[in-house]
Formats: sequence, structure tokens, C-alpha cells
Amino acid sequence: KMMEHLEHNMESLDVLYQLAIGFSNTNDYAKAYNVLRKRDEIRKVLNAQERKKEIARIQDFFLYEQQKVDIGLLQGEKDIRKSEYARFRTLIITIAGVLVLLIFITFILTNSYRIKVRASRKLKQKNEEIGLQKKELELKNAALVIQKNEIQLQRVALEAKKEQLEVNNELLSKLSIVARETSNSVIVARKNGTFEWVNGGFERLFNLSLNDLVERGESIQKVSSCQDIDAKVEHCFETKTAVTYQSCFPNKNGETIWLQTTLNPVFDLNGEPSRIVVVESDITNLKKAEEYLAHLNADLERRVIEEVQKNRSKDMMLTQQSRHAVMGEMISNIAHQWRQPLNAIGLIVQNIREAYLQGEVNEKYVKTKVGKIMDLIHYMSQTIDDFRNFFMPDKEKQLFNLYPVVEKAISFVEPAFRSNNIEIEKNLQSDLDCVGYPNEFTQVLLNLMNNSKEAVIRKANEKGKIYVELFHEGSKSVLVVRDNGGGIPEEVQSKIFQPYFTTREDSGGTGIGLYMSKTIIEKNMGGKISFRNVDNGAEFRVEL
Repeated sequence: KMMEHLEHNMESLDVLYQLAIGFSNTNDYAKAYNVLRKRDEIRKVLNAQERKKEIARIQDFFLYEQQKVDIGLLQGEKDIRKSEYARFRTLIITIAGVLVLLIFITFILTNSYRIKVRASRKLKQKNEEIGLQKKELELKNAALVIQKNEIQLQRVALEAKKEQLEVNNELLSKLSIVARETSNSVIVARKNGTFEWVNGGFERLFNLSLNDLVERGESIQKVSSCQDIDAKVEHCFETKTAVTYQSCFPNKNGETIWLQTTLNPVFDLNGEPSRIVVVESDITNLKKAEEYLAHLNADLERRVIEEVQKNRSKDMMLTQQSRHAVMGEMISNIAHQWRQPLNAIGLIVQNIREAYLQGEVNEKYVKTKVGKIMDLIHYMSQTIDDFRNFFMPDKEKQLFNLYPVVEKAISFVEPAFRSNNIEIEKNLQSDLDCVGYPNEFTQVLLNLMNNSKEAVIRKANEKGKIYVELFHEGSKSVLVVRDNGGGIPEEVQSKIFQPYFTTREDSGGTGIGLYMSKTIIEKNMGGKISFRNVDNGAEFRVEL
């Protein structure tokens, strides 16, 4: 109720604020909120009243100032009217003077323009007349220049014709000398083949003059020894190209004379054939030389075939020698391969005797021992088959996998290497194929490994090692054999692939192993074999 009767002044705002704080302290927040909302309404009303008062005060001040201005304006308006009237009179007088001046100037400019237009027309007519005269002069000058150029061109053409005539005359003179002095026969015939001119070479070759030919009514078709001369002449005219052929005829002494004849067509101004020039050369000596050369070539071919057969026999002999040299190594390897199974068979036999004396022999015992002995005998027989297959020559190239071939070759020599305290380390890829001769490739690998074994033994290493690698390198299959036998001396490196060269004369070296290996790889299988010294040893590399 108190809030409803409060006056709208600043004291009421303070009272309402204190009343909201009291309600808030008693936790009556709803009443505190209503009191504050009422306080805001009163404050808005007070603010609106204040603004109205300020606006009214500003309006009063503005009206006062406006009245002062209006009074000043009224006082100055009379003075302005007087000065404006004076200015208006002056302006009217000035405008009238300007109009009179403009009229005068317009009159003068109009007369000047008319005079200028008439003068311009006359000047334009004069310029057109002068332009026409100038064009006429230019046309006349151009015509004179054209005539001068035509005269110069005619002069140049005449000089060119003169020079060409001089060149032609000189050329004709040279050709006349050539045609007269050459040993070749030169004939100029008409289109129908009748003779028009012959040179001295023709007369010397055939013992006939031009008069003789004309009196007899001869033509090149009649006197030629070529069977199809008509067809060749026709082909020469149709294709408009030279035709060359060879023919022969017997001279008065009965000797065969060989001629090389060239038919050259000659055309008129319309491009039609009018004459034919026939040049004939005596090639009898050349034919005799060709026959002699053919005889020499036949004899040379026969001798080459004989030498090839000799070299082939020599290669076969070297191959056999190489195989026999490897055979010695193989026999040693067979001994190492068989020593262990023979010892095992001996022990089994001794055990059978002891078992018999002790009464332990029965059917089961005998069957077991016989089975073991038969396994060992089969192993020994398989070893013989493997070595026998190795010494059988390959007849044709074949596609084969390198992995089993390398494994088989290593198995041949592994027992002998172990007995010499040499370890073989392998790193072999199994998916490498090659086209060639498997047994010959095995021979190469055995040669390389035996050479490495001898090098390791000569160095007397406590632990010898030979590394065998088989791998891909791009599109190539590569075999590497590396040892720790000290390497190859530099002074003999250029000779190691030569036949019969060896550094092991004292130990029975033949000097054909590496030569045959290079022949097999590079000649028979289209590959490459090389070597290099590596750390404490030598490395041979085969690329296929």
C-alpha cells in the first residue's frame, strides 16, 4: 500500500531500496524483487520527466535565439534590398553591353568563317589538283621504274643466257673430248633405235663406223647381243630412268667380250623421249677378276672349314682332357663318398659274426642288418649313377634350374673338402633358370671349387672356407665362388684363362680347367666369367 501512494521523487527511490534490502535480509526474495521492480518503474518515470524538462528548456532557449536572429534579419533586409536593386541595375546595363558586344563579335566571326570556308574550298580544290598531279607523276615514275627493272632483268637474263651458253659450250667441248677420247663406246640413237652418232670408242670396240651402220640400216636393237633389248629400251622410255645391264659377244678372234651397257633417255622441250644415249664399257677384265676372286673365295672357304674342323677337334680334345682331369678329382671324391658306407658295412658284418657266436641271430635280426646293408649299397650305386651322368656330354641346350645342379656339384666334393678341413658355406636361391648344358655347367663349378680347394690347401689355413652364392641380378643369374686362399698373384692374372697355363705344375695341374670353363660359359652358353681378388682370397663370378 505504501508503494502505491509513494510520490515519484528521489527520496522514494531511496526508501524503496532500503525496503528491498529489508525483505532480502528476511529471505523474502519475492517481495524484494517486486520492490526493486517498482523502484525501476519510478526511476524510469523520473528519467522521462527530467528529459522532458531538459527538452523544454532547450526549446525555450532556441526560440529566444531565433527571435533575436529574426529581428536582425528584418533590420538587414532593407539594406539588402537597396544593394540588390543597385546590383540589378548594374547587371542589366552590363548584360545589355555584353549582348551588343556579342552581336558585334558574332557578325565579325560569321564574316570571317564565310571567308575562311571559301578559302578552304579553294585550297582543297588546289590540293586535290596537286594530289592528282602527284599521283600521275608517281604512276609515271613507277612505270619508268618498272620499265627500268624490266630492262635490267632482260639484261641480267641475257647475261645469264650468255654465261649459260659459255658454260654449255665449255661443257659440250669437254663432253666432246670425253666422248671422243674415252675408251667406252658412246652411241646417240633416235627414238626408233637408228644410229645418229657414235664415238671413236665404239669404232675401236666393234670395228664399225657410223657410215657403215647407216648404209646397212642398223639399229641398236639389231646390233645388241642382249636378248631382251626391246623390253629394256621400252622400259627406259616409260620410266624415264636409266637402265643398266650386262651382256657378252665373241669378237673376231673368238674371245668373249663382256659389256656393261647403260641406256639413258633424252627428252625434248615437251618432256617426251626423243633420243637415247647408249654407253657401253668393256668389263671383260673385271669379269675375269670376279671369276678369279670367286675361285679364291671357294678355296678360302674350304680352308676355313678345314681350320674350323681342326679347332673343333682341338676343343673336343681339350674338353676330354678337362673331363679326364676332373675325373681324377671325381675318383678321389668317390673314394671319400664310399669310405663311410664301406666302414658301416664292415661294422655290420662284424656285428653279425659276434651275434652268430652268441646265438642272437634270428630272422628279424638278419632282415634288419640286410636292410641297412642294402640301403648303403643303394647309396653307393646312386653315387656311381650321379658321377656317370656327369661324364655324359649334353647333346643339346636345354632349360634347367641352376639350384639342383649347384647342390649336386657341391655334394660331389663336400666329403673331400671336409677331409681337408675346408668348410663350404652356401647361399643359394632356388628360382633361377638358365638355357644351356647342365653337365658342362657342373664341370665349370667343379673346376672353380677344386681351384679354390687347392689354393686353401697351399696356404695351409687352419680353417679353410669356400663361399658359394647363387642369386638374381637384374635379368641375369649370377654364380659366385669365393675362397680365403690368398688370391691370385698380379703377375699371372692376365694368363689364368689361357690354355695349359697353371701355377700347380708340382701338384699335377693341367692348365686347361679355367680355359675350358671360360669356353663353356662364354662360347657355349653365351654368358660371362670374370675374377677379382677380395679380402684374403679370390672370387670368380659367372653371369648367365
